Amino acid sequence: MITVLCFGNEWHGDDGFGMEIYKKLKTTPLPDYVNVIFSGTNSLLAWKEVINSSYVILVDACQREETDDLPGSLHWSNPEMFSKTQQRNLHDGGLEELIRHREILSQGQKLPTLEILFVYIDSITAFHKGLSNSVKASIPLAVDMIIKQIQAKESML
Repeated sequence: MITVLCFGNEWHGDDGFGMEIYKKLKTTPLPDYVNVIFSGTNSLLAWKEVINSSYVILVDACQREETDDLPGSLHWSNPEMFSKTQQRNLHDGGLEELIRHREILSQGQKLPTLEILFVYIDSITAFHKGLSNSVKASIPLAVDMIIKQIQAKESML
């Protein structure tokens, strides 16, 4: 099983990126072995869905802090690098919590391979529904990147 686990809060502007990716993937024909989940803002509750996967793509938005990367730019990362470069997520129980506690949550089961696809955003806008133009423009490329990664990981099944 390959799982795409999307995070975010659609009521906080660009933090709704994960929800938009989820919506696009749910309307895209995908192989039966791909599970697409929207976790909202709490990854710890979704772990039970992830633990039975061999490969997991985590999708989220991250605030830019002292970086030359533009809002809307997409990046792949592994959990270790992500934890070093992204100190704080936009919501408690988010990506960092899942990465930090994945061994405890697995309770001895084999850990799935995790990769993160994230988009840089400038800031969240509380109680504002909708993405900025730069983040909205990144959605088709993000979906394409995810599909290509799924195809590349078929051999893990």
